Amino acid sequence: MASDGASGSEGTVALDIWGVCVSRDIFSFYSDYCGESGRLKVGRYYKACSFMSQFCGRSGPEITQEDMGLLKAESVVLSTGIAQRAALADYNKTILGNLRESGSEWLLIDGRTDSYGLCEIAYEDRTCDYISAKSAYRFGIDEILLEKNVPHTMRRIEAEDLEDRYGQMMDGLVSFVKERYGDRVILNCAYDAEFFLDREGSSKEFLRRETADRNAFLARFNRDFWRATGCYRIESPMFQMADVFHKWGLLPVHYLEEHYRYLLSCIEAIVSGADVRRRLDDLYMDYSASFASIRSGEILSVNNSLERYSEMMSEGREEEGIGLLERMIGQGIPQAMSEMGKLYAEGIFGEKDAAEAERWMRMAMDEGYSAAAYDLFDMLWEHGGPEDCGKMLALVERPAEEGNWMAKLRLGRMYRFGKGVPKDLDKAYICMRDVAKNNRVPPIREEYFDFLYSMGDRRFHRAMADSVRVLAINGAPGCQARYGLC
Repeated sequence: MASDGASGSEGTVALDIWGVCVSRDIFSFYSDYCGESGRLKVGRYYKACSFMSQFCGRSGPEITQEDMGLLKAESVVLSTGIAQRAALADYNKTILGNLRESGSEWLLIDGRTDSYGLCEIAYEDRTCDYISAKSAYRFGIDEILLEKNVPHTMRRIEAEDLEDRYGQMMDGLVSFVKERYGDRVILNCAYDAEFFLDREGSSKEFLRRETADRNAFLARFNRDFWRATGCYRIESPMFQMADVFHKWGLLPVHYLEEHYRYLLSCIEAIVSGADVRRRLDDLYMDYSASFASIRSGEILSVNNSLERYSEMMSEGREEEGIGLLERMIGQGIPQAMSEMGKLYAEGIFGEKDAAEAERWMRMAMDEGYSAAAYDLFDMLWEHGGPEDCGKMLALVERPAEEGNWMAKLRLGRMYRFGKGVPKDLDKAYICMRDVAKNNRVPPIREEYFDFLYSMGDRRFHRAMADSVRVLAINGAPGCQARYGLC
């Protein structure tokens, strides 16, 4: 491992990410918990871009952002700007140059992309290009080449058949990261989980053959990269598990919420530069013990339990749901405290009790769950009176100025409807536009669409369509209905 004296500062620390969602989701977890990214900021993010691709020769024509307009099969259209840029960078082999110019101090890397294999694109002159087989948009690249009248064939190469390229890739990758980042490189040893928590909170085994194959590749990659670079290494805890309720669906690399908390804590320990080796060992043992207890059913996993609670309540199993919620509160889970506040606001225990609801939500805030402030705002927005407007503004004004998206969304509502502040549609537009730009989830995009639609201004027609188009293509009913209005 790199020396325990790695430099750190009290200000913002920027990290580039070259890997898959398992590394990027670390920061999504923090954002969901606090509504902000904290001290750590993501610089460049290259999603599912092959290492091997970047260290092979370049053969085919350049594909540009404008070429994406050649795609006709909308089911394969690149769904996010990040994915578009990543697919183009993978094919055009521009990642190394872009990372050199990023300005970030640190690199967070995981070896998962090439564990999924490559796609080889062979041209008529017998030259080849390679792109990641993990990229869901490799078929988009294929179609673009056809539309550009570039004769070619494409075939998939599995990870176990990449031996002749592995050494060249590792030598090139090691040389690059040492030259670009020095000792500020963090390897996330992300393996496929063999177990997951199901919809009942029970541990189940995946029983997937490909898990063993991928983990074999990853173990070799992690060993070779760490030995060659001397980088910081975040070990995957023992007894790790995936979660059936992960927001991106059930996969062996879609971990429990606690896993992302562990990874974030490890990164923070590394960039702080204080007793790093001992701190990483402590975190590894602490979370291994926690995961063992979760797998045995001794303690609850936060996200899995909250989702189970939500299902119970939506199905009318209130007694069972409240019992699970009380168990979470007994375990000290602050999200559960905020949920208890919502029950008091709804009058689930009798008369609605706004004071008791606020007490529970502020308790959650005191326990570090900053997002409870926005649960409190929402409760006051729905159930409060004019006398609560000042309290609502106090909850969101300063965080919104600091870039907190949860606060900015709610401040935008206040300006839109003139509740607690003078009505100002320009300010509402700025707030809601910024939130929608960085949050590709149906409720936020639908609210942004509805706001633009209510303006009755044809100048916003393109922005309305763009706000829901991809989500509509991917099957979100509310976005489909709105896209139809365009």
